[in-house]
Amino acid sequence: MTIFELLPDSEQMQIAAEPSAALEVPAAPVLIDAANPSASGVPVCTLSYSTNTPTSSKPQIRDAYDIANLIRSTYNDIELRESVKVIYLSRANRVIGVHTIGVGSATCCIFDLKSVCVGALLAHAEGVILCHNHPSGNLQPSPQDDNMTEKIERALKTLDIKLLDHIIVTVDGYYSYQQDGQL
Repeated sequence: MTIFELLPDSEQMQIAAEPSAALEVPAAPVLIDAANPSASGVPVCTLSYSTNTPTSSKPQIRDAYDIANLIRSTYNDIELRESVKVIYLSRANRVIGVHTIGVGSATCCIFDLKSVCVGALLAHAEGVILCHNHPSGNLQPSPQDDNMTEKIERALKTLDIKLLDHIIVTVDGYYSYQQDGQL
């Protein structure tokens, strides 16, 4: 009989011609019951996306003006504190959903790049629009805004998802990276 043993400090297989008394059988892996995952004692993460809205009645984005109006309608504190939101789009530029990924102070907002990518994958988005507000009313992007845009564009590109625009909104105006030729 031939026995294969995986050596703990090597990636190579050792072949033994006869079973050895010293050979230890490894413990069985922990199996997780899909019907009752918490019974195994292993923490379980779940992600979900659901909608009851037919695709034909979802808003369609045609330009930066549409984006600014849509995203402004999701703010109730646009002049108080900065927040970052993402619009996920279908191939036909229909809005799949809007996701708030960070809420900060009057001068900054910290968020995790992974949140943008996870949301896009979960929603099966073909395109992403990054949006945030400037409570100061200044529409000019900061160097941090530029850096964030480049970083997100690169990350999404590896997933074959396009960053379509990055919009900065205020109560009465907007700045579009795409319109300004920055994307």
